[in-house]
Amino acid sequence: MTITPTAPADVHQQPALQQACSLRHAEWRDLGPVSRLLVTEFYGGNSIWYPAQCLSELNRLQMNFHFDRERHLMLVATEPAQGGIVGFVDIDARDVPPAKRNEYPPRPYLSDLAVAKNQRRKGIGTQLVQATNAGGLALYEAMGYLQARPIDEKLNGARAGT
Repeated sequence: MTITPTAPADVHQQPALQQACSLRHAEWRDLGPVSRLLVTEFYGGNSIWYPAQCLSELNRLQMNFHFDRERHLMLVATEPAQGGIVGFVDIDARDVPPAKRNEYPPRPYLSDLAVAKNQRRKGIGTQLVQATNAGGLALYEAMGYLQARPIDEKLNGARAGT
């Protein structure tokens, strides 16, 4: 199974926002810029510890890099003008405790959603989440999850179609 990120078709989004970036699978060479993005956006990026934090984050990303796309998806958002990385998201299948592995499939886990501060409010985070949701559904189905019917709020929580 190959998960292909696609641009969202959100009717509420302005056309200019849909072209804010393009999404693709993260590559090994992206992990350095991604580590700097995460440290800058999560910790401020102006500490004396910035180089050490970037190195630590790079090590974590490299250790978690998705060698198995059946269970892991890392996406980057790149700006169209220069191709620089302006966003990142990571989703994977976390194993349940060993005693429960026969009873439950791995659980989905979304982490490290980040968008560069100067690129925010352009729909990039929304694009990343929507692409991750689409890829995540394929990931979950491959692990044995079933899609539940939506709950109809008008029926006081009853399942739609019942």
